[in-house]
Amino acid sequence: MKRKQIRLWSLPSLRRKRGLILMAGMFAIGAMLGCCWSVWMNENSGEALRDYLQGYLSVVEVQSGVDGLARRLWHTLQLPLLVVLLRFASLGVLLIPPLLGIKGFLLSFSISSFVKSYGWKGEAASLAVFGPSAILEAAVLLYLAAECWEGALRLGSRQDVPASKGKSFFKRAALCFVLLIVEVALEQVFAHPIGVFLRWLLMAE
Repeated sequence: MKRKQIRLWSLPSLRRKRGLILMAGMFAIGAMLGCCWSVWMNENSGEALRDYLQGYLSVVEVQSGVDGLARRLWHTLQLPLLVVLLRFASLGVLLIPPLLGIKGFLLSFSISSFVKSYGWKGEAASLAVFGPSAILEAAVLLYLAAECWEGALRLGSRQDVPASKGKSFFKRAALCFVLLIVEVALEQVFAHPIGVFLRWLLMAE
């Protein structure tokens, strides 16, 4: 009788699938709220949005060298690290889903702000700034959140977990963080060209 093999990235259990659906739902709700909040902001806040975006451009251009790389790493890794830490606390069952909602809200609000303030130029700017990196970060965060929510749920229900499953989780988490670090390094390499492109695109009449 052959033993059933479980691939490294598979989510075989029904509970894990429920966790992935829950995380995706919270992310989507946060994204919708962020988009609505940007749209509902009155016209008097338009100048505030422009100041926010110009400040973002300044940050993109200034963050270079070792200090800039460290800031980018911390900004990118802090939320996944918090999610992984919450896996080892039963309170993570309650705290992990809202974190996905906050991530979706912030990302959606930033993109909507670009589009609201600059129209089609904002769409191009959003693609340049949030395109590949946002897709990768969201995918990694959703996967880690689903895994960690499952772990926190088992911890809260006092279920025993085989040591092999714990090892496989750490392998998957390590691969996720390696992907994020590579993505941050590539962002650092292309930070200046992207900043120049954004300033030319958004500031040109």
